[in-house]
Amino acid sequence: MAQFDETDQRILSLLGDNAREKASEMAGRLNISASAVRRRIARLEESGVIAKYTAVLDHDKVGSSVEAYVELTFEGGADVQAILREAVERPEVREASTLAGDPDAIVRVRVKDAEHLRDTVTRLRQMASVTGSKTLVALGRMRHVAEHPQG
Repeated sequence: MAQFDETDQRILSLLGDNAREKASEMAGRLNISASAVRRRIARLEESGVIAKYTAVLDHDKVGSSVEAYVELTFEGGADVQAILREAVERPEVREASTLAGDPDAIVRVRVKDAEHLRDTVTRLRQMASVTGSKTLVALGRMRHVAEHPQG
């Protein structure tokens, strides 16, 4: 596990809120120089703590406004990791997680409408070793927060 101090944690928090914020602006908030901020960011990138930068989209404006969670159960001897690797190759699948207990996994999908959701869930159910599913449609999201390291 990478070691980072309180300043690194604060930099990660600022980047999580706005990855496009300038080092000079962060420096003012952190009371360190902009060059120190840039060096720390470069070290965090090189060490793999910062894996990538991404954008948070307004899905209603993009046209893929239906978000759902698909719970999946598998046969006893199923290779769950292989099944989920296959699932995340689908463009509708945003993430997949294994779970302790029942169900075995949950898949978050983003689709354009109910028909697209039905087709996506059908394809997930047809994957090898899937024995059941339950779909939960999100009605809204109250708050989206970037992931920050726990201090």
